Amino acid sequence: RGIQAEEMAIALLRSRGHRILHYNLRKGRTQIDIVSEKGARLYVVEVKYRRYRSDIPEELLSWAQRERILVLGNYLMAQEGLKELSFLLVHYYGDYSDPRIFPLNLAKVR
Repeated sequence: RGIQAEEMAIALLRSRGHRILHYNLRKGRTQIDIVSEKGARLYVVEVKYRRYRSDIPEELLSWAQRERILVLGNYLMAQEGLKELSFLLVHYYGDYSDPRIFPLNLAKVR
C-alpha cells in the first residue's frame, strides 16, 4: 500500500506543478519518499498510508524521523542551490480517494 500511495503522491504533486527530483532517496539512515522542486523552492515530501484518516500529521512521523528529514532536507537544498525549503506530508487513507496534504514545520523539532 505504501508504494501505491507514493506513486499516487508523485502524480498529485506533478499535477500541481512540481518537478520530481528524487524518489525513495536514501542517505545513511534517512529515507525520504519524494523530493520535488516548484519554482525556487525544494520540497521534501513524506507519504503515509493509514487505514483511517488522521488530521494530526504529527502523529504520523516520529521525532527521530522528523529530525533526520530536517537535516537531509537542508543538505539537499544546498546541493540544489535553492534558497527555500518546505516539508510536506501526503496522507492517504481508506480507498486513497481523498489525500490530505499537510505542511510540516520541522524547524521546531526540539
